[in-house]
Amino acid sequence: MKNRKFFSLQITAWLFSIICIILFFLFTVTTHAAPSNRNDLDALVHCQEEINNPPEVTNAMPGTLLRRSSRAKVDTRSKTLTYKNGNGKIILTIKITGKFTWNGKTSKCLSSNVTTNTYSKNWKIENQYAKKYGSTAEAHVTAKLYQGSKVVQTVSKNVTLTCSKNGSFH
Repeated sequence: MKNRKFFSLQITAWLFSIICIILFFLFTVTTHAAPSNRNDLDALVHCQEEINNPPEVTNAMPGTLLRRSSRAKVDTRSKTLTYKNGNGKIILTIKITGKFTWNGKTSKCLSSNVTTNTYSKNWKIENQYAKKYGSTAEAHVTAKLYQGSKVVQTVSKNVTLTCSKNGSFH
């Protein structure tokens, strides 16, 4: 009978140890998983700007795009803003694309378009639109970071792409 109680205590101790080990690993995995989810919720801390599309200049038909121009050039360019969180993960991109013409004396934006992408389920684009004026294409974007139903960060950004009279883009 004494051996039976001892054996029963050993089994209980082993079961208790196994349960403690399992709980330890569960809490460890949960603890390590939480920062991963938090990464998506991190505030946007870094923005990189890049003008895309190498020159693909074409000559326009004389007099069709700019008055007093027999050598007008036409090009479509884009500028992309890339937002990253504190861990370097891309969270949001904003791309303005414009079609431009220039002749050395003047330049003009013919059209503009905005494209946005979010790479986190917690970020939502609330508003976006593009417009053109003079030699500039402009995008307006508002994105919000949600934690559940609560907004924890809002990013409002105007992005411009301008063509000079000589075809330089900035």
